[in-house]
Amino acid sequence: MFQKIKVYLSLTKAQRRARSKAIGHANRQALKQYFTGDGAQRRIGSFLWRVLIHSSGWLAKTILMASWAVIAGLLVGPENQTFLAMLRDWMIATPFDQVALQTHAAVLSGFLMCVQLSVFLGVGQALLGVLDGADKEARALFNGKLSHEV
Repeated sequence: MFQKIKVYLSLTKAQRRARSKAIGHANRQALKQYFTGDGAQRRIGSFLWRVLIHSSGWLAKTILMASWAVIAGLLVGPENQTFLAMLRDWMIATPFDQVALQTHAAVLSGFLMCVQLSVFLGVGQALLGVLDGADKEARALFNGKLSHEV
């Protein structure tokens, strides 16, 4: 890891720009090749399956983290007695149907944010699997050209 950072920092601005351009071109070509051509339907299906699997995992993680963050904030966080007293007073002063409606809206909103985040992370993780080989190959090719120039 530190070796990669050391190599990157030793490059000039022009070399960094050329490296970034080469890696970007390789990634675009890899995406184009993966999602078009012979066998693309099968690859798209497997890509969507991986997105579903990764997103499901991320959804479980984000829901667990969000729920534990709420619990920690209410039960363990600073001034938790004040928050619990305010929540209790609100629940007593507000009619039950309004409490249920507002609680449902808050929980649904949090769940939808977790779903959006998990889909975003799942797509990113699946794309990383598609682009990883092209990225490594482009980096190796660029480093090989760079070593021949020196």
